[in-house]
Amino acid sequence: MVSKAPDIEEIKEAVYIINKDSAASPDGFSSLFYQYSWDIIKLDLLDAILDFFNGREIPTGITLTSIALIPKKAEAKEYKEFRPIRRNIGDNILLAQELIQNIDRKTRGGNMVLKLDMAKAYGNSFIRGLNNLFSSNVDLHFRYGGGIPISHLAFADDIVIFTNGQKTSLNKIMRFISLYTVNSGQAINCNKSSFTTRKEAHRKVIADNTGFQYQSLPMIYLGVPLYKGHKKAALFDDLISKIKRRILGWEHRWFSASGRITLIKHVLSSMPIHLLQILDPLIGIINKISRMFNNFIWGDSSQTKKIRWASWENICCPVEEGGIGCQSLSDLNIAFDCKLWWKFREQKSLWSQVLLAKCCRTSHASVVNHSYQDSGIWRRMVKARKLTEPHIAWRIGEGKINFKHDVWLKSGIVQGRLKQDMPQDKLVLDFRNNNEWNTISLNSILPA
Repeated sequence: MVSKAPDIEEIKEAVYIINKDSAASPDGFSSLFYQYSWDIIKLDLLDAILDFFNGREIPTGITLTSIALIPKKAEAKEYKEFRPIRRNIGDNILLAQELIQNIDRKTRGGNMVLKLDMAKAYGNSFIRGLNNLFSSNVDLHFRYGGGIPISHLAFADDIVIFTNGQKTSLNKIMRFISLYTVNSGQAINCNKSSFTTRKEAHRKVIADNTGFQYQSLPMIYLGVPLYKGHKKAALFDDLISKIKRRILGWEHRWFSASGRITLIKHVLSSMPIHLLQILDPLIGIINKISRMFNNFIWGDSSQTKKIRWASWENICCPVEEGGIGCQSLSDLNIAFDCKLWWKFREQKSLWSQVLLAKCCRTSHASVVNHSYQDSGIWRRMVKARKLTEPHIAWRIGEGKINFKHDVWLKSGIVQGRLKQDMPQDKLVLDFRNNNEWNTISLNSILPA
């Protein structure tokens, strides 16, 4: 509880705790700036903080967040034709992709996905109502083999409902949607809304009851194709087309070599990022995009070909090693693999919790294997585990970390040093009492 406004020393301590290498805020100033310029700015910063504690209005710029807009279609001009991309959008897509893998799971009525096109962002009353509907009707739930029931995913004006395909289930959901639209004035565009199910016999019934269009897989959700089965090159066709259009749009403009390098680094290289965070690209796709980038940097056009004085691999090397520092898509993909594993191990998102319950029921995440039935995302992550896991260590904190498999000692995991085997799910907190180590229990399993 804050009983008084902070003084200059408390503020300084807070500023210097922040990692100086952390990302800058939208105004471009990182914590390194505040630490390096402390003697110059400290009084101004103190005044600003005291203004906050004295009830002064916060300037708009302080509450800004970094939001990027990606077009929903080519040549988008109006705001509604763009999709806001924020930090948690990837979690929604990852979870949707995981659920789609089980759309043909055997269950009465089959699994079904409804994708609603709403005229504007949904209200909290819609989400509360949907949660209440599913919590009071267990027959509505989408069956995917996990222990956490998922009824819907919502982001801005995109809502995807995961449910059972029986007619009774469908009627309950459509009745709820109808009541919501009448009471809220919110409109749902039936022509742009869609449904997906693998049960062919149910498609006409669903279409007649909802007025929605049938959507086969892959279906686009938040700019990423959701698919079932083996990954195909066609999933990346839209990305390839967007890069081609961007390059063709520059074809009749003259750029210097440094101008082309700048466009590669800051425009073209950023285009695949949103998709590559979710989908593990085929080698052929990486090679194809890399060739397009290489052709552009050497000045190729649709009519002429230029000499390549260096390979794309050498161009992507750091400047210190003779390259120009362009981003290697292969290296970027490895980084995303590792990032996915770390996000999963953190267990801070619904997606990671669902994956843990589904794929790690009896074994710890660091040792569980994958099978051919697992999703492509889980197989991708398990491949990255060998590279990522040795670099992960945990603070004891409340002790909610695995005693046997997690790294919580500087010397590494304790698994190979145990006197006797122990259950996989034993936590560090099981060997502590009132924040003190239970030495008797520890001595019984660890060598002296």
